[in-house]
Amino acid sequence: MGIHLQEVSFAYYIPKKRKAQIHFTLHNIGLDIASQDEFIALVGHTGSGKSTLVQLFNALLLATRGTVQIQDWFLTKNPRFPLKPIRKTVGLVFQFPEYQIFEETVEKDIMFGPKNFNLPEPASIAHEIAQIMNITPLLQKSPFNLSGGQMRKVAIAGILASKPDILVLDEPTAGLDPFAKNELLQFLKEQNEVYHKTIIIITHDMEVVSKYAHRVLVLKEGELMYDGSKEDLFKDDVLIEKCNLDYPEIVRMMKYLKEKLALPLDIYQYHLEDALRELQAKVGETHE
Repeated sequence: MGIHLQEVSFAYYIPKKRKAQIHFTLHNIGLDIASQDEFIALVGHTGSGKSTLVQLFNALLLATRGTVQIQDWFLTKNPRFPLKPIRKTVGLVFQFPEYQIFEETVEKDIMFGPKNFNLPEPASIAHEIAQIMNITPLLQKSPFNLSGGQMRKVAIAGILASKPDILVLDEPTAGLDPFAKNELLQFLKEQNEVYHKTIIIITHDMEVVSKYAHRVLVLKEGELMYDGSKEDLFKDDVLIEKCNLDYPEIVRMMKYLKEKLALPLDIYQYHLEDALRELQAKVGETHE
């Protein structure tokens, strides 16, 4: 087991008066996430509770009601659980990396996690992770003098150095140029497919969802509206509209062509090459 939530609700403020109404940010969430091999996209309109939910995954926040279990540890309001193993199991990268960068050099920042978790040879780990993330030339630089994309890489490297089973990233591609975005997503894909890490990303980018996610969680006003495959999600027009979600660009294009060309296209294509093959096949059929 990786992460288990049962009937979880969360409120940032609990009124002292017993009969006062509680404003819950999350409502009765039930969820199971494996500790390996999952690639999950968490989507929903701004204010739906996405960032709040992932902070429950490593005890940055504690549930107001319900059960949160990480591996064998139960996270409760009366903490008897060890924070270090939980934070090592679930690594969280914030949307704004400057919030979790604080050392004077990139090398020291990446080393902080391994040292804190008493891992052997933290300097060697830092250099190994820096090589994986292609940031070795930055090791002796101040992290506060880097670009936004570089800072995000350093923040991810700092979490990876602690060797978590589950990596959670809040809007990891926000503000990145197309090259840096693709590079980061390919890296996350490799971590998932080669090293079997479970990846959870919060994103508004449906292109990222369509091309990388195996499973999608949809939140609306603190409620889990959907938990399933991306294929089934994008076929559910009612849910897409209800939750104010977008279709991936290629699906939108295929929808338009299906209407304009009056072809029986399978519009649910998520890569340009697949869309072109579908178009060629259906156009070819009409000329036979």
